[in-house]
Amino acid sequence: MALTISECRFRAFCRQHRFRVERLPPSRQMGEQTPDFLLRRFGRELAVEIKQIDPTPAELLEIAKFEAGGISSSSGEPGSRVRNAIAKGAPQLRALTRGRIPGLLVLYDNVPMPTIHLDPYAIKVAMYGLEQVVMVQAVPNSLRSEVVDTRFGGKRRVTPTDNTTLSAVALLSLQATEEFCFDIFHNSFAIRPIHPWLFRRRGIRQWRLSAKTPGQSQEWEPA
Repeated sequence: MALTISECRFRAFCRQHRFRVERLPPSRQMGEQTPDFLLRRFGRELAVEIKQIDPTPAELLEIAKFEAGGISSSSGEPGSRVRNAIAKGAPQLRALTRGRIPGLLVLYDNVPMPTIHLDPYAIKVAMYGLEQVVMVQAVPNSLRSEVVDTRFGGKRRVTPTDNTTLSAVALLSLQATEEFCFDIFHNSFAIRPIHPWLFRRRGIRQWRLSAKTPGQSQEWEPA
């Protein structure tokens, strides 16, 4: 089976960093899908599933409009494309890892126009839930209100009991210099976390969710 653009880019990224990576054969079990690759580093193994974000029909129309010199726009729910990728990729990782080795979901944006499908905020709310703002009346019996806290709400893809075999979500991108950038967003609920020292390399950044502080939102911080 021919490799997708994102799979080719991932293999090139691994060659650039001299990571050992093996293409996995399809599962022989009817209806079961397995991850794309097995990555080996320092005697450890990671299952890797690649998900390519391709343009939707609506985006193709906007791209054509932009290329013709017009003004294009896009809208949507934050994290929706990442959420769908996790829903499809996490079961594939689980089929191989069974909680014994880490599972890494790698995302690649193949939309030929600037998007926010895979920006850090989209990945955060796709993993942990859409953010909710908690408001109270600033003064009793008044119309004035103030924000006192933010918290994660619905449409979360990782929880203490859901997708715990998903160790992290990574974003692979190719820079204008032909060098790859790789951002790893660790899952706080993973039963097999990826040790950050495995990927201490130039061009690779790692992030974890900050601890909850009352009155503040949780953000990505260096891992």
